[in-house]
Amino acid sequence: MRIPVDGGSREYATGTVSYAPDGTPAAYRAASGDLIDYVAERFGFPDYAYLNMINQVRRGGYPWPLYAGDTLNLSAYHVTSVGDVQGQVKNEAPPSPLPAQR
Repeated sequence: MRIPVDGGSREYATGTVSYAPDGTPAAYRAASGDLIDYVAERFGFPDYAYLNMINQVRRGGYPWPLYAGDTLNLSAYHVTSVGDVQGQVKNEAPPSPLPAQR
């Protein structure tokens, strides 16, 4: 499990961040022109594979497009409660093992 750290807005990752009560980044709302690789880099993930894994339940399997306004989950603790594609939520099988959800 990886803990996201917001490295700050950058080209292709200019969306907004929502934080969990403990202060860690929990969700990311994509901006126009954002690219998943750059979003992963912004939060300290070495590539987009981890973001894919923790978003597959509500966004579907990769590859998926990233639209302005989409919500990406950033926490393994919110796999079943955060994320959408153009306002739509999928209901795919969760990855295993899955930590207790908040």
